[in-house]
Amino acid sequence: MILVQAMPDELSAAHAGRFGRLNRLPGHKVHLVLRAVLRADGHEVDGLTMVELLALASGMSSIAYAQAHSMIPALRVATKGDVIRPHGHREDRSYTKRLGTMAPKEGGFVCLKCLKRDLERFGFSWFRRVHHLIGVDWCINHGDALWQVATSDPFSALPHVLKARGQLRELDACAHSLDEADPFLQRYVTISASLLTLAQPIPTTQLHRPIRERATGLGLRRSMLGKQPPLSDRVRDLAPKRWMQAHVPGLHPHSRRPARIEGLGSTPTHELEHTQFVHE
Repeated sequence: MILVQAMPDELSAAHAGRFGRLNRLPGHKVHLVLRAVLRADGHEVDGLTMVELLALASGMSSIAYAQAHSMIPALRVATKGDVIRPHGHREDRSYTKRLGTMAPKEGGFVCLKCLKRDLERFGFSWFRRVHHLIGVDWCINHGDALWQVATSDPFSALPHVLKARGQLRELDACAHSLDEADPFLQRYVTISASLLTLAQPIPTTQLHRPIRERATGLGLRRSMLGKQPPLSDRVRDLAPKRWMQAHVPGLHPHSRRPARIEGLGSTPTHELEHTQFVHE
């Protein structure tokens, strides 16, 4: 069996898929085989999560791997816990197990310019975390609209192979490029991408006051009940309707689903929530 190290910003789920594909393994056997290979190499692997196994395969600590290759920093931005530990810490293994190989957006996404650059520099391409943020339809490095894998198993092949097979389709983004996107979305993309740099979750005690002060300054409701307009109204006023329908259908004007982001004093759990309370 051949172990493969993670490439820069490679999405953990896609890294696991690359190991399986290189060794011709069906998806359901990747975890078991990777564990067996690492055990044969002398590693203690009992009880380790997939992220911890991938970290060992890459010669990294679980903390370094979780921060550089998982979506945990964008999925667990804040915590109510009294003890704040770095993402990927062994004492937070339950979060690592649940979120470590999760891709927030359904499917695989690539930037054709990133793909071309990877082929020129490394001879192959891979899936990046920064292309899998909720609501981000463009590459933050090149500004081009992303392309989506048009198969049910998006990480079954490398991006350039999928492109050669004609299994990529351009996203129907609300703007052809990030430069042409609404300022609201440009701000949203910048903040969403910055979440990936968080080494650990932010204590909610540090968030409550600035969120409430920002809400007060905008004249927004600071709790689920109140006479002031809720945060969802401000999002509806600022966000392009086409983007909102695609990524936050619960906030679309014609939706009957309750919005998740009304309680500005509660813990934010979605990129959108962290973006709006700082949006000018």
